[in-house]
Amino acid sequence: MDNSTPLRFAPTTICRPSSTLWMLIVVFGTLGLFFPFMAYDIAHGHHLQPPDPLGGAICLTIGILILAGSATAAYYALHARVEADGQGIRQRRWRAWRTILWSEVTDYYLLPLHSHVGRCVVESAQATINLSFNDWSHLDALQNTITRYATGAPHSEWGILGCRAHETRSQIFQYSKSAMSQEAITLMVWWAISIACIFIEKFVSRQEWASIVEECASLPAMALLVTTIFTGQILDIHRRRSQRIETSPAGLTFTDHERTISVSWSDVEEYEYTHHGWPVKTRIVYQVRTTAGNFDFTPSIKDWMLLNAIIRHWAPPASLIASEAETGALGGESARWTGGAPGVGDRVFHYRTRINRMGLWLPSILTIILPFAYEIAKWAQTPNSSSPLSPAILYSICVVITLWGWWRFYSARIVINDTGILERSIFGPRRMFWSEVTSITRSSDIVTLHADDQKVRYWCTIADFDGLNAAIERHTSLHVPETMKKRN
Repeated sequence: MDNSTPLRFAPTTICRPSSTLWMLIVVFGTLGLFFPFMAYDIAHGHHLQPPDPLGGAICLTIGILILAGSATAAYYALHARVEADGQGIRQRRWRAWRTILWSEVTDYYLLPLHSHVGRCVVESAQATINLSFNDWSHLDALQNTITRYATGAPHSEWGILGCRAHETRSQIFQYSKSAMSQEAITLMVWWAISIACIFIEKFVSRQEWASIVEECASLPAMALLVTTIFTGQILDIHRRRSQRIETSPAGLTFTDHERTISVSWSDVEEYEYTHHGWPVKTRIVYQVRTTAGNFDFTPSIKDWMLLNAIIRHWAPPASLIASEAETGALGGESARWTGGAPGVGDRVFHYRTRINRMGLWLPSILTIILPFAYEIAKWAQTPNSSSPLSPAILYSICVVITLWGWWRFYSARIVINDTGILERSIFGPRRMFWSEVTSITRSSDIVTLHADDQKVRYWCTIADFDGLNAAIERHTSLHVPETMKKRN
């Protein structure tokens, strides 16, 4: 039921937007405040540059848009909330409240969203409440409240949809036309932004139209590369448009216009994913090999993360090929043991993964390029610069981020054995015996093990995140909630 005002009863559980949203509001709000000053300098001339009213207007417009977005996000952070008590659960995002009584709840479950972030969903015939664990606080307490009061639901505990013990409904996955449209729209937006940036640059610098056309016609090779990648994805979705995958606790069925493969889960022999594509292998293909035949699917299929989680849950463990792609760890199995060989010494969980390395390239490139950039050199040589420290501050930030990122990539780690756990961080080692661990909490992407006088932390981007959680469960009496577990 949807009501303009909530039912009047004292809530036992209250969830609000997470602190990450407030951090982004502060960062972008502060950034937006600088744009009006920059616009004034540009419009009136600065650093030996002539006055540029048009450039100042563009800079002011960007600042206004950033401030407007920050103000909107702040309004949302103040008003959005979820409340639950003995009568029902209700949610407010902007103004109106959405209320579901416990007697109206038809189901509740988890959905994988990213590799290690999920959503909890509460369904009724009239409304659905969908909450991301990364966006809302105290969802663990909310889950306990829902489990306690929603006794009319078909399941009495939380689990991923399609993976629960007494699942009654099958899940259907298909390639939709919207997926192909999204790829095409993304490509067109990329081209529009590229051409708009060239146009603004040339127009502000008062160059002729011929120069603008010439620049647009000679876009760098990256434009061709991006177009090739997106075009390949669009054609692949079009080729797969007739494919359909249906899963249930009994097995799965794959159909297209040429064949049908229907098997039980015990007939799944191998399940893995590989990278394809040309000229760059950017397309992931999940391959399923069964006794009745083989098929594959890509992340372009609707709800592919849920499909991946269901197959990994029901397929025999022997069929799940353990590889570098699965655990995310670089350096092989020997790099995951202190003795330098598999099974020798203590278990090591490090941050040397492809995703972490990819995230370090941008700050690294900026650190190398900024000292040689033309604007930085011109700014440093200007005797009357009003903000001489700005380039130095920007460069210092890039250097700090880059050095810390590469240090964490190569040196930060979690080491465990039968007696306890060791965290090696930039502030030195932190040790904790398993008997000292009292609780486990999570804030954003950081998981924390608590003892009486110390804490051990690790990021969700650590290699083999699931393996680390499983090891903690084996050595302590604590259970790592499903919402913290990383899903490939």
